[in-house]
Amino acid sequence: MKRKKQAISFFILFCLCLLMAEQKEAKAAETVTKGAYTYFAEDGIIYKMHTSSGKISKVFKVKRSNTVEIFSVKGKWLYLTVDDYYSKRGTDLTWKYVCRVKINGKNLQTLAKGESPYISGNYIYYMAKDFNKKGSPYIKDKGIARMSLNGKKKKILNSSYSYYYWVKPYNGRIYFSGGTGSGDMDVCSMDPKGQNLKQHASGEGTPYFCKNMMYYNVTSTGRLGRIYTVYSENLEDGTTEYIADGELKTGYGNTLYYTASNGQKDILYRYNISKKKASKVCGRLMIRNVIGGKKWLIVQYYRGDSSKKNIGVDRIRLNGKNKKTITAYFRS
Repeated sequence: MKRKKQAISFFILFCLCLLMAEQKEAKAAETVTKGAYTYFAEDGIIYKMHTSSGKISKVFKVKRSNTVEIFSVKGKWLYLTVDDYYSKRGTDLTWKYVCRVKINGKNLQTLAKGESPYISGNYIYYMAKDFNKKGSPYIKDKGIARMSLNGKKKKILNSSYSYYYWVKPYNGRIYFSGGTGSGDMDVCSMDPKGQNLKQHASGEGTPYFCKNMMYYNVTSTGRLGRIYTVYSENLEDGTTEYIADGELKTGYGNTLYYTASNGQKDILYRYNISKKKASKVCGRLMIRNVIGGKKWLIVQYYRGDSSKKNIGVDRIRLNGKNKKTITAYFRS
């Protein structure tokens, strides 16, 4: 009986790994806050959470897609990626657009083909794409680009790589990761005009920046798949330091959030950067994303209940208590 239960558990975990692979080029979640509210998206719905009370309300439903990621806020606008992958087009390709919508959920605008819109100054920095939906569909990376906040004045800043994995401005420079398709990835930075290129320690996944430090993941291959480790790089002298065994999910202020598997489920930890101390927050079968905050966290995860509702989103306190399920639904 014990072996049977172990076999069933392993099968569920294997299916969930396949489901995660379906989430094309998943990026770490960003904590996007404007005034008293933090904004996040799930199943094509944009939510807002009051940063103090934790009260959550729906803002807007993106009807054309159920895959939406929010990256930035500027003035009255949220800047996001809208992915048409789950629309019924009969293809495994992803059609990603940089869009913006007012924080009250009105006036959704498509600005460019691409993803990951981060704002620095009066420009949007993003990964530009080119694709064709009709005839023989294709998609390719064009490079790291910038455009004005209304989608005009588009310019490619770097196109030296075949593939781009993330882009993020920090402290007057534009950081990004690119590769040639051989599996290796370079992490680089450049000035806002695309010049003065500098190479950094290589990692995987969107990093978190804090106090001139870059926190990122390093991966290796183990018996059951990828093994994640969190490292940091000092952006002044280039020195690196081991932080923890786990997968970096996000950061907020002086805190990192990462997950580590205990063989049965993912355990979410919060790591105090100054004290170099980690504490357990909660456990879920497989945690996808975490949205940070001063008093509350949003945890997006796979439930493993594949016959009913296999995806869930919870709101919890920083210590893992006061859990409230915001939504739970099934996705094949």
